[in-house]
Amino acid sequence: MNIREASFWKDLEPIFQGGKGCSGDRLPYSDGSKYCDYRVLIDRCEHSLRRAARSGRGVMLLMIQFRKMEKRLGENEAEDLACQRVCSCLRSSDSVCRLDDGRIAILMDDIAEPGMAALVIEKLHTAVAPALRIGDTRVELGLCVGVAFSPLDRGNAQQLWRSARLRLRQAFEDSKDGVGFPHVVAGHAAMERYKVIRELHHAYRNDEFTIVYQPVFGMDDYTLVGVEALLRWQHVQRGELQPSTFLDYLEDSGLIVPVGEKVLHEACQFVRKMQDAGHTRLRVCVNVSGRQVEDGGFILALLDAVYDAGITPGSLQLELSEQVLGGHVDTLSRLLPEICHAGVSVAVDHFGVTELALADLVRLPVSLIKVDRSLVDGVANDAVAQAIVSGAAAFARGAGIDVAAVGVEAERQLGVLDGMGCKEVQGSWLSPPKPAAGFLDTAGD
Repeated sequence: MNIREASFWKDLEPIFQGGKGCSGDRLPYSDGSKYCDYRVLIDRCEHSLRRAARSGRGVMLLMIQFRKMEKRLGENEAEDLACQRVCSCLRSSDSVCRLDDGRIAILMDDIAEPGMAALVIEKLHTAVAPALRIGDTRVELGLCVGVAFSPLDRGNAQQLWRSARLRLRQAFEDSKDGVGFPHVVAGHAAMERYKVIRELHHAYRNDEFTIVYQPVFGMDDYTLVGVEALLRWQHVQRGELQPSTFLDYLEDSGLIVPVGEKVLHEACQFVRKMQDAGHTRLRVCVNVSGRQVEDGGFILALLDAVYDAGITPGSLQLELSEQVLGGHVDTLSRLLPEICHAGVSVAVDHFGVTELALADLVRLPVSLIKVDRSLVDGVANDAVAQAIVSGAAAFARGAGIDVAAVGVEAERQLGVLDGMGCKEVQGSWLSPPKPAAGFLDTAGD
């Protein structure tokens, strides 16, 4: 199931963006309203159920309980901070009730389908995961959630409340950070995504994401001119995983932003070490996703990575796929001039996999177009692939843009690509990706 094709994705965006957060003893939402009490929540739930019966949408009631709450820190201090984080994930239309025993009830209406529960809960888990700091004390919290969803759970508001409370108790007794779902939801495809995303959060916290580097060679004499940073997941049970198995989940969960910042930082540190070892003109190429460029802190993270490593901005090349360029036109029209003005170069990756016109690409402030491996595969014997690559190379060179080829797997491809005017090449036939240590050990050779 492609989450971007699911009908509820658009509806979920306000939840993922969150409000302005909460502050104070009885914390306001982004619209300034206060917590409601039990009677008000039940009344709102009844109204939501009636509206849902007419619209065909769903109503979701979440019951939350924290683990490891330190009572000695003050009567409600830790609880208030935890609630603040939870409220920062919610829409202004959601209702929150704080109970005397420390539990929280959240009412969310106008829900497209039960699968939203998994994504909302993952957002809540992410919000409370960082330790609370109260003075000199560090407090770790766990989160248990019980979920009731109408119309899967039939009945009125009181029955929905009882279902959520029962599932919370079961989740709390079963395991740490447990979640209790309606039976139908637990088997939903979105739950599988939820499990993977939970694994990704664990992997991020435990430094299971690593980087390998694939050499980029100049076509003239096959000297090393750059390296491309490639993300890998060192899964505890499944071993090394390729990005194709988890990159969409990173993107959907928002984890691509902190993971991407880590890749930028480590890649810049790596190229600094390579330059110190003698490869003074080497550059590092880093892929950037749409979620990253839409993040408000992207430019700052980019410049921090460059300056912390002490490299020139020209030592870093950002690579944007055609899909990213076509899907984030407004943002990139603002960011790309800033990036290029800072001295960082920009390349178009995966050229040839969409219908984005080359004429549109060459108008962008890019210095390189990288032909996708799907075209390179057939460049030695496929007339169509040859025509596309040859035409693109000639057109790009006329616009002052270099052309590179990715995925070179056979020697015969090199001669054809050289004749078409490709400036750079990379692929397993030339050199497979390898860890940083593999480069640094031979950098002085």
